[in-house]
Amino acid sequence: MSSDISAITGGRIYTMKYPGDFLSEVYIKNGRISKTPGDGDTVDITGKIALPAFEDTHIHFFGTGLSLAQLDISELTSLSDVKDAIAGRVKNRPNGRITAVFGYAPENIEGKSLSGKVLDSISRDIPIFVRRKDGHSSLGNSAFIRLLLKETDIEPDDVVGGFISEKAHTIADRFFSSQITREELIEAAVEVEKIALSSGCLTLHSYVPKKWWLKLLLEIAPALKIRIVAYPEIEDIEFATSLGLGRIGGCILLDGSFGSHSAALFEPYADDPDNLGILYKTDEEVAFFFTEAQERGLQVALHAIGDRAVEQFIKGAEESYLRLGEPFPHIIEHCELVHPEQIDRMAKIGLRAGIQPTFDYLWGKPGGMYEKRLGNKRKKLLNPFRDMLDSGILLAGGSDSPITPINPLLGIYSAVHHNNRSQRISVFEATSLFTSNAAKLIFQDNIRGTVEVGKYADFVILDSDILDGEDILSANPVMLIREGKIIFSNTQS
Repeated sequence: MSSDISAITGGRIYTMKYPGDFLSEVYIKNGRISKTPGDGDTVDITGKIALPAFEDTHIHFFGTGLSLAQLDISELTSLSDVKDAIAGRVKNRPNGRITAVFGYAPENIEGKSLSGKVLDSISRDIPIFVRRKDGHSSLGNSAFIRLLLKETDIEPDDVVGGFISEKAHTIADRFFSSQITREELIEAAVEVEKIALSSGCLTLHSYVPKKWWLKLLLEIAPALKIRIVAYPEIEDIEFATSLGLGRIGGCILLDGSFGSHSAALFEPYADDPDNLGILYKTDEEVAFFFTEAQERGLQVALHAIGDRAVEQFIKGAEESYLRLGEPFPHIIEHCELVHPEQIDRMAKIGLRAGIQPTFDYLWGKPGGMYEKRLGNKRKKLLNPFRDMLDSGILLAGGSDSPITPINPLLGIYSAVHHNNRSQRISVFEATSLFTSNAAKLIFQDNIRGTVEVGKYADFVILDSDILDGEDILSANPVMLIREGKIIFSNTQS
């Protein structure tokens, strides 16, 4: 980190306490916002603005970094280009190592899509593992399927034609992850930090699905420039309690995704009329998990996308409330297909939602994936940001990286320009998702999230004023400050 700074001056410093509130100067001492300046340099932000540093409340930390080392085919639109890209990666892959491919979206491929047979035409000997963009299903060639059948409990019926079913995918992904080395994880962490710094994102709420991965992250976190809020993405309540983090979960799945036709619905998919999606747990299991975690003071975050999974989450939290006599602000992650009655019940017991506005930007357009999967009527119920805020529900913003990029400005833009006009929120409200609300989500708003004396001197400097009508997507983070030290500076912007 750089030397200390003692003041920021020259431009608007938005406090994010309420709309329109800004300062013209802020003093910093000992890493905190102060009434008087400490020793150090003054940062002049003339022509720019300062905000509390951004937070992303939903990233798969190591998964994001590891995906950068894998072949990303998300931008390819023809099967021949996909095959050529995979063949090139297979050719350069060390013998015995799995060729991992990320970002497959069959709806983006013109004509025929990938299959086990197509992957076998590339190689029948080197294992090829292709994951969908949404991270909820996958494919493999014969070599990879043989590995799965030999090394895991996956049954042949779960991998017909190379297609790995939703539940089998979880096992397949876990098997692939078991091949990752400590050195690869450390390299992944370095890459994630680079992305976060350049996006103005200081604090990452980081979901980690393996105990030894989590221990490694906690070990290396003090050496990182960015701040880590670690989530034990496991169901071992005793282990989570022993870490003293006060939370458990993240993307512990109650259901799947719309893209893979596995988000749990009350009514069938519009483009798959015999399918209601998947619930991974019973109502009783969910309620018991809430109760056990809450008794140990753990805030629970669980993945729920479809309305049937959201209902299961709410019922579980309500049951825990009845058993223990008090509500607890657990977090519904994603919380996409939500009915008005469910919103009312969420608000009544103080549930919170970790949302990904960029999902709507990518999939909510007319004729997009949401409409194809659910039809126009249910599409209007998706991502009801305005309704949830108006009901008093705390919303905080994340990316679900690597599903969408770590990019708070894109998230802010997406919430302001929601494809359903009735669910659009103001620029201030959208910016709060990635600043004040993000800190409040996990009870850390006493130390960051707004510009107030005594809180951490954490700031992102932008080259345009997004809170005064300037274009959000044209804005660039040009500096990131953690506890009064400059940790990123883009002097070219």
